[in-house]
Parts: sequence; structure tokens; C-alpha cells
Amino acid sequence: FNAGFNGVTGLAPTTELQSGSTQHNNPVSLNAFDAEVQSIHQAEIAAQVSGRVLQINVVAGQKVRAGETLLNLDSSAAQPQAVASEAQISSANADLTLAQKDYQRQEALFKEDYISQAALDRAQSKLEAAKAHAKAILSLAHSARAQANFYIIKAPFDGVISEVPINQGDMAMPGRVLVTLYDPHHLRVSAAVPSEAVRKDLSIDQVKIDVPTLSGPHQELTPQSLEVFPTVDNSTHTVLLRVNIQQGHAEIKPGQFARLWLPTTISVPNKVIIPITAVVERGEMTGVYVKNEQGEPLLRQVRLGRRWGSDVEVISGLSSTQGLIENVQSLSFGNTK
Repeated sequence: FNAGFNGVTGLAPTTELQSGSTQHNNPVSLNAFDAEVQSIHQAEIAAQVSGRVLQINVVAGQKVRAGETLLNLDSSAAQPQAVASEAQISSANADLTLAQKDYQRQEALFKEDYISQAALDRAQSKLEAAKAHAKAILSLAHSARAQANFYIIKAPFDGVISEVPINQGDMAMPGRVLVTLYDPHHLRVSAAVPSEAVRKDLSIDQVKIDVPTLSGPHQELTPQSLEVFPTVDNSTHTVLLRVNIQQGHAEIKPGQFARLWLPTTISVPNKVIIPITAVVERGEMTGVYVKNEQGEPLLRQVRLGRRWGSDVEVISGLSSTQGLIENVQSLSFGNTK
């Protein structure tokens, strides 16, 4: 469809779409819904064993490669078990070699009719038992080696470290998050949209995305694919929508506020977004200055909501940005009311 799209900060516009005479009674409008930028590949890497943190090799914001060591835990408690496992492997292999040689001798004697079939069967039975014992010991050794590897925390994929919520010397416990990692090249926008606002014929071509906290042409993102969850949340009556965005947006980070624009036939309350420089605080009162018809600045009390970078949402007290003084520092307070 063709629809006007404005990604500037302020009152989110609602654009009516012309889609045939059947839409005359139920006009379709392009409305914005709060969304969040997420990484498609994100991992909270937790400890699988207990151990003190000996070394941390990464910091938040650092790029890492798959398999790179992120931190090391104290493995002194696991070392004796690993050494014992290696010794058991040597002992089992020695027993197996002896059983094989003994069977070969008994087999040669049996061919010359010096021993009975029962004696040969006993030698073969000892050989099979030695093989089974060696296999069991080898399996236990592999388990011990795997246990030892749990003390070395490695990156599961290429990405960026977003958080290291642990310090050197801390005690890591099973389940405790040590490092958070995300892939900056595969991002999506996720939004919980009222179920009545999601049309059955919604397609990726009808979706638009922008990030108000960015400037210039980077505000608008290019959607690639759309995923509409088939269930409705019974407490909020919303449907989760996920839109994968095109790669190459270096300024986009997980957690950023975004707006998901969808064609709807329902009335969706518009949000007023203003720059934080327009806000003035006097004691417990929060307000903004708005020019009246005579061009005089008047202080109007407002209630603020979520903040995104240098912008903030106005929940009540302001219905539009018309006449808003965006920088209160430019005011001459001797002329204000």
C-alpha cells in the first residue's frame, strides 16, 4: 500500500489509507505501536559447575568470536578426578592387552589339542570382560574431561558482550549468569499489539518501523520478515509481533525503543513524544511551556512516561506538540506565566 510515513519526534501521525469503496465505512489508518529492538541470537551464559572466578577475559561492548575463552573458573576440585580417570584408563588398557595376549596363547594351544574348548571359552570370556571394562572406563574419562571443560567458559557464537554481571573472585554457582552475549548482525523488532488491531491479511509489505531516538535517514528500518504469534495474552489481550530487520544498522542496539506501524481499522491513542530539554521541574511539579494564542509561554503540568535517550513520552497533560517550547533554556522567565 502507499501511506505517508513520518518518523519525526512528536505526536505519532495517523494516516488514512485509501483501499477501495468498502473501506469508506471502516477507514484503514496507519498507527504506531510501542516496540523494542531485540537480538535474534542472544545468550545468557550460566555456570554449570561451582567454582571461584579466576580470570575474566572480556568486558561489556567487546566483540568475541565463537569458541573464544570468556572467563575461567577454579578447576582445582576437578583436577584429581581427571588425573584418576587417566590412571584408570592406563590400567584398563593394560588389562585389555594382557587378556588379548592370553587369548591368543590359549587359541594356539587349542589348535594343537593341548587344551579343551572350555579353557578357550574362559579365555575369550576374560577378553570380552576386559574390553567392556576398558570401554566403561573410557566413557567415565570422557565425562571427567567434559566436566573439566565446564570450568572454561567459551563464546557459543560470534557476537558482542552486553553484560558481565560477575567479578573476579566471585563464587560461580550452577545457574548463575556469568556473561550475556548477543549477535548485532541479526536483529528484530518485537511489539505486543492489541489483538483487534492485527488484521488477518497483514503482510510484511504493510509494516513500517522507525526508531525515534536515531537521527537522519537511519530512523526508518527495513523490515524483512513478519512473525505473528497465534495466541493472545489473556491478561493484556495482545498479540506478539516480531519483525526481522535488514542487516547493516550499526547504530541499532538491543533494548532500544522503536515504533511498529501497522494498518488498522480501530482507533489507537496517539503518543506524544517530546525532547527532555522541554521539561521543567519545580519542586514536585513536572511541566512544560506551551505558547498561547498571543505567543506567551504558559507552564502546563504534565505526567511523563518512558524515556528513550533524549526523548520522553507524555502520558497526560499534553495532547500535541503544537506550541511546545522544546528548550526551556531559551526562555526569558521574566515574561512567563
